Amino acid sequence: MQKVDDMNYAVEVNNLSFFYPGSGKPALRNINLRFEKGKITTIIGPLGAGKTTLILTLNGLIPKVIVGKIEGEVVVDGLKVSQHSVSEMATHVGIVFDDPSLQIISSTVKEDVAFGPANLGLPREEVIKRIKYALERTRLLGFEHRNPRTLSGGEQQALAIAGIIAMLPKVIVMDEPITMLDPVGKDRVLSTIKELNEKYGYTIILTDSGINIEEISEITHHMIALYKGEVVKEGKPEEILTDRNLLKTMKFKPPQITELALKMKRPLFKSTPVTLDEALKSLNTKELEKIRFRRLHKKHIKEKHMRKPIIIVKNLHHVYPGPPKVEALRG
Repeated sequence: MQKVDDMNYAVEVNNLSFFYPGSGKPALRNINLRFEKGKITTIIGPLGAGKTTLILTLNGLIPKVIVGKIEGEVVVDGLKVSQHSVSEMATHVGIVFDDPSLQIISSTVKEDVAFGPANLGLPREEVIKRIKYALERTRLLGFEHRNPRTLSGGEQQALAIAGIIAMLPKVIVMDEPITMLDPVGKDRVLSTIKELNEKYGYTIILTDSGINIEEISEITHHMIALYKGEVVKEGKPEEILTDRNLLKTMKFKPPQITELALKMKRPLFKSTPVTLDEALKSLNTKELEKIRFRRLHKKHIKEKHMRKPIIIVKNLHHVYPGPPKVEALRG
């Protein structure tokens, strides 16, 4: 099929609506979006907003596997999704889901990454080449012979991303990519996503239901707010995350630094930050100096009242009986 030429956008969604079978209400209603090439875009919205439904239209899983009534058009990497099979679209756009363990299908890391390219019928040499290519980009070189089930949550999610990269797509979509991870795993995955974008130029689309908005905003270039199947606002993260009415509607909390800036009586920041880096850059140093000066010249002399201690401990020793004896307290 002929490609639709557009130099600026990796994904275009035109007048898209979707109805699940038996539902009178659309899961998506008249969606019109453009996803810029080489950028990280995050779709935010509460549970049930339509985020997952939207991303599943990008590779044709909706409506070709998950059936329903669809209207409008989706174009990914210049291809009209409706004119291509899901397997064809897999080489243009890959989707990573929130639970990495559900995407692990092999007994070694190497075999797991090889699964997609091998199913394309590629020569063995090409498959091996793609395994190395994908593992390098997800910092998993040296893990080739590990059992994926022994990896940490962050490493498993990196493996799921590697499996997608091995298909050589231009666009990587991740549905709630750090929701199931601990803080260490989140840091690993977020830094991998950032590197994939900045160093290797991948167009990345993320979704988040508000749980990890603080971390996600650190790496996001553009943000789309989805609510009840409709796009209610899009723009830079600071435009979305400082909109109190929008956040209230979606029952989202802003990042802590944003909340602090909005609640402060004095303008300590020149603009409302959504990340710590932005907070440092927009810090109003003159106002900060005024506050410090006032505090230095304000009397804080308070009379200290001596109180009788409730408990006094002197020369306390304790030995746990053995064998061997353990001296726990030594005076």
